[in-house]
Amino acid sequence: MDDLKLQFSDINLKLNALNAQLPQGAGPISFASDFGDTAALMLTVASPKADSVEINLRAQSIQAAILSARAAKKAVPAARPVTVIYSFPESVSPPAVAGAAALFEKQALQAGVLSHTTQIQGTGFIGLDGASDRDDASIQTFIEQFFVNRLQRSELHPDA
Repeated sequence: MDDLKLQFSDINLKLNALNAQLPQGAGPISFASDFGDTAALMLTVASPKADSVEINLRAQSIQAAILSARAAKKAVPAARPVTVIYSFPESVSPPAVAGAAALFEKQALQAGVLSHTTQIQGTGFIGLDGASDRDDASIQTFIEQFFVNRLQRSELHPDA
């Protein structure tokens, strides 16, 4: 870039234009460019904490989905039952995260972390109910590594 100040000014104008499009209570976007040769981007998304009623309703919905998935299975696997849930804001539709959930299922099956999986979903959550002979720490490590890999892939290829 020949004129960094012009580029930063352009970025600032574009970000300021987004302020009007943010939901109520969000923002404002703050852009600081006076850090010399330092380059960094920080994005923070926060929302009010859910109250106990909302948490209980969501937990009941997740429990019902798990029980329904298990009742529908014809054979009971020998390994212990395991459910992995990804919770997200109710404003996000499950199809918006279904691709990542399908990829997680594929990789978990290939790695032998889960077997006999059934996808479950509802308002504000999507998940897999299945079986595993792995301990909780191994399953947690697999989940964390999946998200680290997805994050790295999206940083290298934003369309991934």
